[in-house]
Parts: sequence; structure tokens; C-alpha cells
Amino acid sequence: LAIYRNDTTGPGHTLSLDLRGKGGNTSAIGARIRAQIGDRVLVREVRSGGSFQSAHELPVHLGLGTVPKADLIEIRWPSGRVTRHENVNAGHRYRISEAEGLISSRPLGDD
Repeated sequence: LAIYRNDTTGPGHTLSLDLRGKGGNTSAIGARIRAQIGDRVLVREVRSGGSFQSAHELPVHLGLGTVPKADLIEIRWPSGRVTRHENVNAGHRYRISEAEGLISSRPLGDD
């Protein structure tokens, strides 16, 4: 049994990326996200699976801390294609397609 405690000192900024690949991999499994946030870099990967009777949520969530936007988000798609998005505001869920780019944006919590 593990108990986790969150000792953050206040609200932070987050954003979510819901990626849509092309071809047979429409869930973009294996896409690699590199986010430049000030002098920090976050790297995430779209993964499926998990453990017995559970799975990962496909949208990728990025915690930005006190910074209100990501300076640059670079997506390396499983096909090898790379797309870049600059000045991405926190507090939103972005749907991004490999073929079409940014499809939609809505505030987090409007699910």
C-alpha cells in the first residue's frame, strides 16, 4: 500500500495534448512530445497499456508550474514527421492532428 501526499504551495498551470496520428495509428501511440517551458524541458510519450485491468489515458498532460504557457511544443510523430507549436497557453486541451495540425482548443474542465 502506498499513500501519496501533494505538498504543492498553490495552483499551477497545466495543458493537455490529445494527438491524432494518421494511417493505422490514429491514437498516435509512440508520439514523443518535447516541451520547452522557460529554461526547463519536459519530454513525454503517448503510451497505451498499463497494468492488470487498467490503462493509461491517451491525452498527454504537461504541468507547467507557475509558467502560463509553453514556449515551444515539438511533436515527433511515429511516422518520423516533426511538428512545432509555439506559445501554447496553459489551461487548455489541444487536439492536434498529424495531418491537419491544430484542430481544436477548449478550456480544461469543459469535458
